[in-house]
This record gives sequence, structure tokens and C-alpha cells, in this order.
Amino acid sequence: MTGTSKTLGMFLGVMLLAATAQAGDFLDTRLTFTLSENNFFAGPGETPTNSPGFGIGADRSNTLFFDNYDTRYSGFETLSHLALYKKLPSFFPRLTTEASLVVRFLINDESDTAISDDGSYIRLSYDLAPELGEGANLELVLFPVSGDRFRLGYSYKISWGGSGVFPLNSGLVPGAKLQLNLPWGYAFAGLKTTQIQEYLGDTAQTEMVTNYGTLAGFGVDV
Repeated sequence: MTGTSKTLGMFLGVMLLAATAQAGDFLDTRLTFTLSENNFFAGPGETPTNSPGFGIGADRSNTLFFDNYDTRYSGFETLSHLALYKKLPSFFPRLTTEASLVVRFLINDESDTAISDDGSYIRLSYDLAPELGEGANLELVLFPVSGDRFRLGYSYKISWGGSGVFPLNSGLVPGAKLQLNLPWGYAFAGLKTTQIQEYLGDTAQTEMVTNYGTLAGFGVDV
């Protein structure tokens, strides 16, 4: 085989391997280009809610309180989520393990790009006795970096229990949730911790102190 044939064969082999990859299944990207003018009848400084004028881009005045009710985002952001996910049966019968590293890239302006964890987790699921019904299991979910996605409530705008429940928090808020799932309902309990700089007694001395938060709930299918 000549050198050219070998090179061509290697190239085709790489192309075939690339064709089987499904990286797009784990990548969510939104690029936003917006032309906006929130008040055609007023200029900058003429209204309580300022109207900067016609231009490219959107600000808070372009979003009303009922918009994007079930998400933290306004819909005008340029952002991307990268998730590396794997699910495998364990060495123990009826125990399934899975984990996902979820990274968020949020571009705020030309010089401000925020890279943060967006709910990376480790999950252990143990299937219970078959006579309890399909889907009966006990699962433990660990959030090693941020437990913000572990909240109480079904709609994001009125949910409670995210990282913001710890005042003055600026570090990690890891958490864990233990949940029992049955065909007719579920019940769960969880814990979050973080470290906050606090004053010690009546002195001016401050130290890092661990703060705790617990969440629990249940639901029944009707």
C-alpha cells in the first residue's frame, strides 16, 4: 500500500469514527440576536422604566413578570450547556449508577463570560422488589458542587430552596437527596450545606461557619 493510500485509509477511518459520535446530544447552545425598542413614544430618561432607544440587544425592560415562568432565564441570553453523561449498571444486583457533569457558559458582554456548574450530579438507583410495581426504587442523588436545581415547587418563579436561601453565600452549596419512588407516589428528604463568614458572638472577629438547610416533600398520583 502506498503512502497516499495509507493516509486516505486513515482519514476515512477517522471520518467513520466521527460519524458515530453524538456530541450534539449533550450540547445545548442558544445564540441570540435581538433588535429592540421598548417604547417608541419616549426617549431615555422620560419614563419611570427607562427606554434607551432602538438598538441591538435586550435589557430587563423587554421581559414581563409572566414571561419564561418556568425558567431562570429571560430568553434573550446567549448561552450554552455542556453535559457529559454516563449511566451504567453496577456490580451489585438491581443497583444502577449514573453521573453527569453539567457546565454552563453564559456570555453577558464582550469581556464577561461566566462559566459555572449547572447541576452536576451523581445518582444511585436501587430497584425494589418487583411486587411493589414497575418503577419502584430508592434513589440517592448527590450534588457535589451546586444543589440549586434541588428545589421545592414545580414552577421556577415560585420555587424555593435554591442556593439563594443561604444569605451572603459566595461559595459552594452542595447537597444530597434521598427519594423513594413508588407507582402511586414518591417521598423525599434532602440536605444542603454551605460555609458563610459570620461574626463570633459580640466580637468583631469573623470565621467561616457551616450552615445547613433541609428540604422534604411527597407527592401522590391521582
